[in-house]
Amino acid sequence: MNGQWEKADATLKELHNYLVNPKHLVKMKFLLLEQKYLESIEDGREIDAVHCLQNEITQLKYNMGKLPTICSYLFMNSIEELRRIANWDGKGYESRSKLMEKLQSKFSYKNVQLYLIN
Repeated sequence: MNGQWEKADATLKELHNYLVNPKHLVKMKFLLLEQKYLESIEDGREIDAVHCLQNEITQLKYNMGKLPTICSYLFMNSIEELRRIANWDGKGYESRSKLMEKLQSKFSYKNVQLYLIN
């Protein structure tokens, strides 16, 4: 993945036919965008984070009940607080590996493997 968000999104679309349930695609996109959003905040790119929130996450119209919590991440006092409140390991291998595991669980064929590229 390595922050190549457009490529990751395109890959999800290509693998759509291998999902256990086609409706999982929206959930998977949400998880991917949530990671992108959190990484933008951690990197100090608040404008990018707001753009992601307004133009990508909100447009999915998925898990709208979580939206106020996600919005609040922008107002955390520190990266440590962000990680604690979001229950997130921070940008890097650990959080991306967890994301890949969540995404992988949605495929119907076990031979469809997603790989984390560093």
